[in-house]
Amino acid sequence: MPPCAYCAGLSVQSGTPRSAGGPFVTAENIANSAQKVTETLGFKSPGLFFQPPGHVAAVKAEPPPSADAGLAAAQAQIEIARQAAAADAEIKRIKAAADIEIAQWKARQWAEIERFKVGLKVGLKAEADAASSAAADPACPERSRGERSRGASP
Repeated sequence: MPPCAYCAGLSVQSGTPRSAGGPFVTAENIANSAQKVTETLGFKSPGLFFQPPGHVAAVKAEPPPSADAGLAAAQAQIEIARQAAAADAEIKRIKAAADIEIAQWKARQWAEIERFKVGLKVGLKAEADAASSAAADPACPERSRGERSRGASP
């Protein structure tokens, strides 16, 4: 049986043998056969066309990462980002409430300080008015003496 007829009997679909890994044919068998056919056709280096059998077995041994694992990781990242955004929003809400409470406290303190200042001004003005009215009162003997002395010496 010529090598080409042997290879023609193998069914290959989208670059991977359909019967590879079965009880009769392994991926390594197919790689070896393809290299032998290439050598028979006159090419001196079949490695240009096919991978070495050891590499094919190693590739076969490690399964490709599943799309489900990638999807699960992406969903986990999305959930983490969603929770982080919710936490940031909660922090901003709490900070705004604290800022409002601090502003209200400051306003109450300033109002109390202003009331105290007004009370002091009213008290000082009352004392000054009392002092000036006492000085302007003619019933006061000290004042009348001072005016008489000034008025007596023209």
